Amino acid sequence: MFVVSSSVLPTFAALNLGDSPYVTAAGEGEDQYDQAALDEIDRLIAGETSPFTTNDGILANPTVSSTENTLTEVNLINEHIIAEGETIGSIAEQYGIAADTILVNNGREEGTVLKKGEVLLITSLDGLIYEVKKDMFIEEISSQYNTSLDYLADLNDFTTKAHLKKGEYVIIPGGEIVAAEKEKMVQEKARLIAQQEAAKKALEAKKKQEVAAAAKRKTVVVSKGSSFKATGATTATGTTYQGKSMIWPTVGTKSLSQGYGRGHTGLDIVKLGATRTTAIVAARGGKVIRAQGGWNGGYGNMILIDHGGGVVTLYGHMKEYYVKVGQQVSSGEKIGWMGNTGNVRGATGLHLHFEVKINGRHVNPMNYL
Repeated sequence: MFVVSSSVLPTFAALNLGDSPYVTAAGEGEDQYDQAALDEIDRLIAGETSPFTTNDGILANPTVSSTENTLTEVNLINEHIIAEGETIGSIAEQYGIAADTILVNNGREEGTVLKKGEVLLITSLDGLIYEVKKDMFIEEISSQYNTSLDYLADLNDFTTKAHLKKGEYVIIPGGEIVAAEKEKMVQEKARLIAQQEAAKKALEAKKKQEVAAAAKRKTVVVSKGSSFKATGATTATGTTYQGKSMIWPTVGTKSLSQGYGRGHTGLDIVKLGATRTTAIVAARGGKVIRAQGGWNGGYGNMILIDHGGGVVTLYGHMKEYYVKVGQQVSSGEKIGWMGNTGNVRGATGLHLHFEVKINGRHVNPMNYL
């Protein structure tokens, strides 16, 4: 919708001169103004009386548009203040133009509800209010809208060579111009709706991907033929190892001195309090595949338990262990004691280093405890 001050818009006063006392018959196809008419024109130019037009519609004296709703003058563009109960249809009938002309020139849609006190721009004929977006010649507008240059210039009180400035307004006459502009508005609205729908779908797809990625981080597929009974469904590649399927491998503590990540392949679980040590248990049932004392690459005394399907847990830095290779252990069964053997620092290093591997790859144990 254009917001235009009535003081800067071109206006015309139109009177029916068919019965004007200033026009006398002169000959076929001609009109002859008498002296009274010429005197009246002089007074009009001096601003002494009301303006009028000749019978070809050209202003003898342009006037400034009023914001009052009146039909005593027909201005090229009127500012119409909406009264109680008015509709687009009733206003269109009042001004003798099509409802689409009002809708298009004010950026409104069919069925729009009007509010008392709002202002609508009303043209004196069916046509489009065109706002000049950059300096240009009126001939360019005529060419763009395929309309008569002479008529366009005369209607807007310009010359055919007029150079228009940005911010000026031109009325482009014709119901077909309005209809074409309306169709453009409909298409633009459809494009925006489609764009919004596409953005909405893209956002939903992104959220689904994020949820799937989060689920994937908590889900690891183990080798086919696994004897491991997991909580997930069986897939073409094997059983899905998913969720909190292990118990904490320490008795009476879940405190961590270091978590998984940044080069640390497991959890360091500590016991707070006076004793600062506790029993270690199997996080899940399985078969002991390694139970060995010594340095062991810094792990110290350690145990490896195979839970089937490529799932293995490691228990390191133990003070002592109570199982042997090949032994079957059950979930929660005591397998050793928390210590500080291997690559640790004295008594302050008392802890259990606990790892989970699936198909030989380290995973975050917190996802399974």
